[in-house]
Formats: sequence, structure tokens, C-alpha cells
Amino acid sequence: MSKIAKTLITREKALLDTIISPLSNGMMEGTNNKIKLIKRRGFGYRNEDRLFLRLRLETGR
Repeated sequence: MSKIAKTLITREKALLDTIISPLSNGMMEGTNNKIKLIKRRGFGYRNEDRLFLRLRLETGR
């Protein structure tokens, strides 16, 4: 229990900033997850161009 208290005390400012901030990294996490799934489904592409083409098609970017 004391270890948790020490962590809360040392990271108090970062915790408060995270709670108060309106920003979220949800979009980036979703994109990263989609990339991982594409790589797993593809199980290796013949070249990187095909992989990047598939990523652009799936993510819409």
C-alpha cells in the first residue's frame, strides 16, 4: 500500500494533467491496432509496397 501512495505522490502532477486534459490518443491507438491486425492477417507480404498499399486502403489515409 505504501508503494502505491509513493507513486501517487511522485506522479501527482502528471495524473492531474491527464484527468484535466481534453486530449485523447484513442484515434492513434485504433490505427495502431488496425495495422497490427493487417500484419497478422497478411502473415508477410512479398514486398513492403504491398503492405503499405494495404495499410493505406484499410486506414483511409
